[in-house]
Amino acid sequence: MSKSWTQEEIQKLTELTLKYRQNNEQINWESVVKQMVTRSEAQCKSYYSNILKKQLNIQTRKNHTWNKTEILSLWTLAINYNADFNQIINNFEVFRSFTIKQLQSQWNQLQTRQKLFIERMKSYLTKEDQIQLLSNKQLLTDHFYLRIGSQRKPVIQKLLEKSGDIVNDNGYEPDMSEIRGYEAFFGDFDPDSLLEYYNNELSRRKLTYLKQTD
Repeated sequence: MSKSWTQEEIQKLTELTLKYRQNNEQINWESVVKQMVTRSEAQCKSYYSNILKKQLNIQTRKNHTWNKTEILSLWTLAINYNADFNQIINNFEVFRSFTIKQLQSQWNQLQTRQKLFIERMKSYLTKEDQIQLLSNKQLLTDHFYLRIGSQRKPVIQKLLEKSGDIVNDNGYEPDMSEIRGYEAFFGDFDPDSLLEYYNNELSRRKLTYLKQTD
């Protein structure tokens, strides 16, 4: 009968099984045993299968709630390492206890949320903004373009108030220099884009009014 596992042995086996987990989620036991000198391969496999694996299933966070630091780290590393999650797991301690499938799943969810987020923000953004955001290698929720973009619509709405009766359309054309006064919000617009953005907002406002009066 083998002696009980010490805390040091358990810790070492934990580290080695996480380190030598392969792409197919199988463990390279040959590499583990070379460094686990106090135990045989059979002992390591038995302890892992019967005890340690169940504990690691909790640690690998199958129902893990991702925090902001983990999300930002995954986003950055997935881009920098071309979504090579095996390499990420092997090189970064923060993801050692995760499986490749878990990182892949979270990465896919992040990409989907990014696209949906931009779609929801379209009415606040120019085409140039959207191109910039889609090509930018970072999470978008705190991006400068969105912080500024989200304030554009209220500013345009203030200018729309000067249009008078939007149904009869009195021909009011905003002075582009007046809009340029909001440099902090519209500094990256050219005059034509500004006018197009204004007219789009005006059209949407008219359409909403007409639907309400049908």
